[in-house]
Amino acid sequence: MKKSVWRVLYLLVFLLSFGLGIALTAISGGEFGGFRKVDWNESVGSIETDIAYGSGPLHKFDLYLPANRDRATKLVVYVHAGGFTGGDKADDANIAKFLASKGYVAATINYSLSGNGNGNGNGNGNGNGNNANVRTMADDVKQGVASIVQAAKSRGYPVDAMAIGGGSAGGALAMIYAYREAEHAPVPVNAVISLVGPAAFDPMAWFGIDDDFASDETATSGAAFVSIMTGEPVSAEMMRSGTYRNVLKSITPTALVTPAAPPTLVAFGALDKVAPFAASTGLLQALERQGVPHDALVFPNSGHGLNRDPKMSKVLGTKIDEYLDRYLPLD
Repeated sequence: MKKSVWRVLYLLVFLLSFGLGIALTAISGGEFGGFRKVDWNESVGSIETDIAYGSGPLHKFDLYLPANRDRATKLVVYVHAGGFTGGDKADDANIAKFLASKGYVAATINYSLSGNGNGNGNGNGNGNGNNANVRTMADDVKQGVASIVQAAKSRGYPVDAMAIGGGSAGGALAMIYAYREAEHAPVPVNAVISLVGPAAFDPMAWFGIDDDFASDETATSGAAFVSIMTGEPVSAEMMRSGTYRNVLKSITPTALVTPAAPPTLVAFGALDKVAPFAASTGLLQALERQGVPHDALVFPNSGHGLNRDPKMSKVLGTKIDEYLDRYLPLD
């Protein structure tokens, strides 16, 4: 490569952090993919904000409770976007209100973020300085979901099944939870919905590295990226030998898919340069290989914002309704 790969990768990591935080404005605004704005009032439901699930300032969730609690036996958790460095549960308020208006108990959740020191500060990389990583964020979501289910039940909403979804970084965390934690979830995970969530973090696919990390430059840069995402020390030698993939496995949805994985709906932008679509195509092959019911919608003219294919947005809305009706029917 003619340019310094080291500089390019760190520039791309910066752009990733910035781009993921702003690209899903349409989704977060509640006017995308069938998520419509709701005229919220007491006849629709009630909202409780900033319920704590851990000791850190970001360990909080918001709970949206339908007014008709007799039918509200199913839960949908939505995980916010933000490039693993930003975003907030409040960004998805319109999505949660829409879900609650349909009769679902809905929740949005915050989690530790990289670079701001706002996690639990326990020294394990979870919000300790800038050491929060995708693995600890996924652990936060696991802890948060358990608290959300308990909070719903304690308020008279005995949910007995759930779906989990998210956009961008939140989509990745939703898939990690669905594929890695569903077996031990407090209620069955019946579906996962990911909107432009990266399904793998291999730097070869992300950054187009084509020399198998033979050079010191690509090996060192690739190791830095994997270390940032996982919080584990990764060496240039690990990149060359391929053992870095073992480190990535616990945060790689593609590698976590099993025949027991829940039905999966994913949407990607074919022109996505923020979380490259090429890095996630293996997910579709894994779902097919493991016999997992799934639908993959590719927006041919869109990047990370999925904002240049209005017809596909309508198709996505129809599919989201279909998944909720089929896999999470209300009593």
